[in-house]
Amino acid sequence: MKPNRTFAVVKWNLIDSRRALIRECLGLILLTFVIIFVNSIDAWLAGTQTVSNVGTAAEMYTIILVILAAYWTSLFCQNMKTKNTAVNFLMLPATNGEKYAANMIQQTIVRVVELVVAIACADIIQAVISFCVGGGMFSFSYWLVMTLSYFFHKDALTVLLFTCVAISAHAFLVLGACFFRKHHLIFTALTAFLINSVIGGVMALIGWLIKRWAVEHDCTVYITSTLTSEQNMLLSSASFLLMAAFFYWLSFRLFKGMQVITNRFHN
Repeated sequence: MKPNRTFAVVKWNLIDSRRALIRECLGLILLTFVIIFVNSIDAWLAGTQTVSNVGTAAEMYTIILVILAAYWTSLFCQNMKTKNTAVNFLMLPATNGEKYAANMIQQTIVRVVELVVAIACADIIQAVISFCVGGGMFSFSYWLVMTLSYFFHKDALTVLLFTCVAISAHAFLVLGACFFRKHHLIFTALTAFLINSVIGGVMALIGWLIKRWAVEHDCTVYITSTLTSEQNMLLSSASFLLMAAFFYWLSFRLFKGMQVITNRFHN
């Protein structure tokens, strides 16, 4: 896999989706400003600074960021949505791994840059309005970074576990984007719900069977573990990383299968 060919595919993706990116960026600017405005309108009308309500807006925006991250990840194969775009993408002079990496960059790094630009623009707009109305300014970006930084105030093992869970969730969303042809996020979320329900049901059934066996034989079953809480967290983190690796590998296999022109492009 050659980096120059990978970034050439990234460049092609940017050119092909430039209008959609611009529209999304403008929409994010409007959304960010509306969230700030809703939480600051009372202070603006009173002619005072709006620092007291920025924390609430930042917390609300954090939830929106999680939803946006899931939605953007589900668009992993967006450049193969229609017949024309799919054929054009297939004809690019790059290997499957380079195209996969390019799509990964498109839905991670490019999206982060888009988000930073939108937040910065909305922050400048609200700062100007705040200065004109209340005579003072504040930084929404600062409060947003402070809100996100609370995640890293936990102990190292907790941060590691949540990071591994996030990576595993991202890998599963990429897998869903490669597996489902339409409504990727909805079908992926439903699949995750069904899998968790089945696993939970099986575990509950096993527990019920063990309890019933113990009652019938007039005994008690004890399950003990010699692992410490730190070891359990490390084991859980490693398990989520293994699941993430499996999901990425399987999504790449599906992605490779999509890089072959078949009759489905003509039907």
